[in-house]
Amino acid sequence: MMIRRKEILGPYINGAIYINDNSNCETIGMDIENGYLEYPLWNMLVDLEHPKRNLTHINVSNESKLLFGYDNSICSIIAINQLEKKQVITYQNFEYTLSFFEQPVAVYIKKY
Repeated sequence: MMIRRKEILGPYINGAIYINDNSNCETIGMDIENGYLEYPLWNMLVDLEHPKRNLTHINVSNESKLLFGYDNSICSIIAINQLEKKQVITYQNFEYTLSFFEQPVAVYIKKY
């Protein structure tokens, strides 16, 4: 795996480590701003140790949003963007708390 934008290598790795160490989550939502890569997340989060884990896009704003429906099994969200990070976000009527942040990567964990 090669990430050409070296300044985001650390945050990607640290965000993935945080999820792997702090969450038994099987369905992770990815909220990724255009220009950032999703492939390193697949490489770091879906592996032999977590074969049932699935990544799915959320907050899709282009034509492909029709491919993504309601999914209440999302228990973590990894947001990669330049937006200001809120302490709590809501997605599909569930609240998620900011648990990890290293610009531009944030990890939110579902509140139960």
